[in-house]
Amino acid sequence: MNINQFYWLEDCIPAITVQLNLEDSYFKQHGYVEKRLLVGDYEGIKFPAVFIHYRGRRWEDILGVGWPPLYVISENIKNIFEKNNLTGWKTFPVEVLNKRKKKVEGYYGMTITGKCGPVDDSKSEIVPYTQSRYVLGEKAYKGYYIGLDKWDGSDFFIPEEDSWLIGSQKVVDVFKENQIKRLKPVNLADVERRLVDLEKDEEQDDVEEKE
Repeated sequence: MNINQFYWLEDCIPAITVQLNLEDSYFKQHGYVEKRLLVGDYEGIKFPAVFIHYRGRRWEDILGVGWPPLYVISENIKNIFEKNNLTGWKTFPVEVLNKRKKKVEGYYGMTITGKCGPVDDSKSEIVPYTQSRYVLGEKAYKGYYIGLDKWDGSDFFIPEEDSWLIGSQKVVDVFKENQIKRLKPVNLADVERRLVDLEKDEEQDDVEEKE
């Protein structure tokens, strides 16, 4: 088993798609709640979690909540995942409000329960960054070498000490069959991560730990 058999689920959010924010009171009471909801650390969190329409105008089956990759999914997506017996996820109750503070029914929060070992960047090749024509001269790690020795076998999972959403080949097949396009599968061997972005992420993590 190697990284070629797994996929980074890249968020392809059109500008027109509705984006949500977690209600302000949750930030004040519980700190970095999005990441805790993502991995199922629910202690002290009041449910339903309240999400408010932030921008965009088209309501779709998968709505993002910014970073980390926390998503609110529709009844349709929930049923597709359940019908195909995809593993490594569960839902939590949410209350979704539009800009007029009216409830939008039929959505669920999505927690990722699947796990694997940490990423080993020493295995990645350092290459010129090619994923954007607007960024020239930057370097990137190519290949996302997750700890498969500790993978729990789930279809959806997140590496230890990281927040990126990874999917199995089964996830990719289900997405293709059901035309789920919001999350674009990128083979882990082809993933490029800008070194400058990774350095910023590490600095942010240091700040959060101090807080």
